[in-house]
Amino acid sequence: MKKKVRYLLAKYILLAYVLTGIFAPFIAGESPLYCNEGGTRTFPVLDMYLPSEKLNRIPPVEFTDKYCVMPLIAYSPGSMDQTAGKNTGPIEYDNKRSWKHIHWLGTDRLGRDIASGIIYGTATAIKIAGISVFISFLLGAFIGILSAYYGNKNWRLNLIQILFGILAFTLGSYYLVYELLIFSKEVFWFICLFSLLIYFIFILNHYLLNRINVKKIAIPIDLIVMKVIEIRKSIPGLFLILAMVTIFAKPSLWNIILILSLLGWTEFARYARAETMSIKEENYILSAKIFGFNDLRIMFHHILPNILPTLMVVVCFNAGNAILMESSLSFLGIGLPVEEVSWGKIMAEGRDMQSWWLVVFPGSAIFVFLLCLNTIATQLQIDNRIG
Repeated sequence: MKKKVRYLLAKYILLAYVLTGIFAPFIAGESPLYCNEGGTRTFPVLDMYLPSEKLNRIPPVEFTDKYCVMPLIAYSPGSMDQTAGKNTGPIEYDNKRSWKHIHWLGTDRLGRDIASGIIYGTATAIKIAGISVFISFLLGAFIGILSAYYGNKNWRLNLIQILFGILAFTLGSYYLVYELLIFSKEVFWFICLFSLLIYFIFILNHYLLNRINVKKIAIPIDLIVMKVIEIRKSIPGLFLILAMVTIFAKPSLWNIILILSLLGWTEFARYARAETMSIKEENYILSAKIFGFNDLRIMFHHILPNILPTLMVVVCFNAGNAILMESSLSFLGIGLPVEEVSWGKIMAEGRDMQSWWLVVFPGSAIFVFLLCLNTIATQLQIDNRIG
């Protein structure tokens, strides 16, 4: 019973983190939520979502408290409060106009509000963990199921398919990476185009080149995948990330997401392979083959739903690893652009150990986030064993 209570509490706290990240501009910021001045109603906080001339009009500072509803924390993470001074402790409010302008968790050496930074750092953490784990899940689960389903002898391709696949993948990857490093600024489009390239190769191979009547060769897909996973596991992740970060000329949030995705898929592939190996000889899988269902339908409609509970445990652990890795890089001043706020960057400001609040509060945010993920993962493991 106590474990269930901890599980539910962890879920609600994690939900609070997600909602805080999504609605960060409504919780902390200098833009009013709602203004009513002279009968004119405006919503300045919506500027970033619905830009217009009407919404861009923010009333002067002297009218803000009188005519506007401000966020709970009236500071953006990048604003420097000169009246507060440097390294102001929590709840110190000298020379402030009202309680609304108190720095609840103190300021850093530049006068930036720590509470606001932690809230916007939550948004950064949710984006990095959520997107990178989602990409790793898609890539790793597909490769792991494919590896276990076909093994080393059941996936057969003719020579034309092999040569075309290698050529298309090599040339496509080269030009996409060249475009990313030289011309493009967003890794998001690289991920989309790379996914389209893989899809194009797969569809062309499956529906056109697969029908050519040429002798086929067995591809040891399981052996290849396991060797790649072994090589990846033999190299520390932090070293790989530091090496890959230097490839990108300009720091970006999407760079970190891409790197974490490329490093995190192996965990999903390993567990997806193991679970698929344990159920691929079950009667319902064999019956689906007898009825003539194609391999993709069997993998995604019969195998994936049955191994999903185990993969959800891996999701929790990988999300925690992504948060830790991003915080470590931010603490070292690597990866994220200067304007991006994160928990690790705030902690880096307290390396002199003279302002305890710069370390305690963001460190506590990381600790609680990881504790919730581990609690949920533990309960999911218990439920899987019972089921």
